[in-house]
Amino acid sequence: MILPDFKINFTFKLLFIALLIFQPNTNYSQQKFGLETDWNWEDLFNKAVFINPALIKTVDNLKRELSVKDARYIVKHLSELDSLQQLKNLFTYYEKEESVSVPDSVINIFKETDFQYRDDIENLINSMKILSGLRNSFNPGKKFLFTGKNYLSEPSKKSDSRIEIIFDYSEAENILKYFSGDTDAEKEIKNNITDKEIFNEKAADDIKNNDLIYLLNRAAAESPLFSLYKWVNPLSYCNFGGIYIYRDEFSDLINKIRDNESNIRSDAVRNTIKNVPDSTSIKVRIKFKLGNQKINKYFEERTIEINLENFNDDYSYLVRYIIHELYKTIEREIHLSVEEYIADARDRELIALISEIQKNGIANYAGPLGSETRPWDLLEKDFQLFNNTFYHLKKYHGKNIKDSLIRSGFEGNAPFYTMATQMAYIIETTLGRNALTESVFLGPVSFFNKYIKAYKDYPDKIRRVFTFRKDFEKKISELERKLPEKILKSAMSINKMNMPGEEKIRKTEEFVKNCYSETNAELIYFLSGQLLLEADQYRKSSEYFFKGLNLKKGAGNISCIIGNSFMKKKAFEEAKDFFDECVKSNSGISEPYEMRGECFYYLNDKENSLSDFNKALTLNPYSELSKKFIKNLNK
Repeated sequence: MILPDFKINFTFKLLFIALLIFQPNTNYSQQKFGLETDWNWEDLFNKAVFINPALIKTVDNLKRELSVKDARYIVKHLSELDSLQQLKNLFTYYEKEESVSVPDSVINIFKETDFQYRDDIENLINSMKILSGLRNSFNPGKKFLFTGKNYLSEPSKKSDSRIEIIFDYSEAENILKYFSGDTDAEKEIKNNITDKEIFNEKAADDIKNNDLIYLLNRAAAESPLFSLYKWVNPLSYCNFGGIYIYRDEFSDLINKIRDNESNIRSDAVRNTIKNVPDSTSIKVRIKFKLGNQKINKYFEERTIEINLENFNDDYSYLVRYIIHELYKTIEREIHLSVEEYIADARDRELIALISEIQKNGIANYAGPLGSETRPWDLLEKDFQLFNNTFYHLKKYHGKNIKDSLIRSGFEGNAPFYTMATQMAYIIETTLGRNALTESVFLGPVSFFNKYIKAYKDYPDKIRRVFTFRKDFEKKISELERKLPEKILKSAMSINKMNMPGEEKIRKTEEFVKNCYSETNAELIYFLSGQLLLEADQYRKSSEYFFKGLNLKKGAGNISCIIGNSFMKKKAFEEAKDFFDECVKSNSGISEPYEMRGECFYYLNDKENSLSDFNKALTLNPYSELSKKFIKNLNK
């Protein structure tokens, strides 16, 4: 009896040993450095203290910089390397893709270090430190920093019915489905991005339709070293590198937004509606995206596009951004932008500047994107910068000086926007909310004029350093005379009427008949053209615009602006007519040919499109836009 028992026990021992040898061990890669898969910071501290007490500070710094999930991700893939020596090859992946520009000094961190890559816990910790530093260099904007926040939900609230918001998650969800292996997602992605959309932005990092699936596949590829590269450079492959790593977090983010739609919608509408006229009524779509995709400027009216990787789980910032963009969308809808058509050529640059300032300044007042209140001394500098910029615009000083000052006003904390936010606050608290909402649809000249009135009527409430130069006040007064509020309000009242196109044409003709005089003919025709453009009555709108252009001296540049307005409406035939005029007046520069060439492209007139882009490239051999179109048209 003893012998059989021995044989059975011995057989089971052999079987047990075989299972140990051949069964996959999911924890093996972590155990290479003596760590389990679900290790925590205390485990790493305990390892460090017995090897080198100096490592405790390094681990403590890592704990401040990284979530434990990110730290586990790094350790997992470092453990899967054949040797830490392989880290020297990390940047071979960077050299294969061009989605983000990184200085050579960053790339050389590994090449120049004298760190010894021995496969032990000390060098594992030091490798984590170097990888964390590299990520900060690649990703200074702190994208893909999830902190585990939740949306602070409240009892469900109803939103004002005048503003309807639709949430569209389809594009973002298709990316996540593709990463999870959903075979139908690729078809949906291709349907959503057409080859024509690649030209709607001039930036070099646009996602091209032909490249999108390639980018997704590259981002989803997995190997230990490549996985570490994507973590170090989450902006790789147009942000899809980081999106793939954090796909579970983004899926959870979308689910939380969906669960709290009612409250988000209510907060956005409540904080927007108080800054726009009571008659406002609009339907807006919020389209959530993933990946460094540019807003489709031509064909996305009443749409707010939000790249989720810019927000992560910061729900407060997300809601403020929605409010900010919702206001700007409404402002575009209710304001008839004719200031640039009326202004003289030398004032057009000023009009463009104050339009941008007003639009974003009030938007920031409705939905503040900054996290801190602007100190008085910095606000004073904001006004000084604007006054200095106007001085150089007025004196027609060199382009480099003007461009540098204007660029300074919109960079960093955007001093021009914080200045306009202060202006909006002053207008509301002195002249009243009606004055502020009125300036929304009357435009930037009215906005600046009301602020000037506020500090003149209430000098004790507004510090003198927050005022403008006398010559700027004079210029605003001059522009206001060219844009009488009575005529603007009459046109705006027609614009907000919900009526069929033929009825809108009839009302516009009545407006022309009742308000027309020789002194304001240009304004009347341009307002009428804009009214009918907004009503999608393109042929009749074109007729009024050309009447206004015939009265205008040096109307070539205005033709370009009007042509672009028709392009945004997909009214390509009418747009082409205005670009023809633009080319006639500016035949020696490339931009008008590019505008018309793009219009021909959308009209499927490839021969004329190619001709215009070839002409543009002759005039400007460095035009990347022309090169893109020519390459595409020659395929």
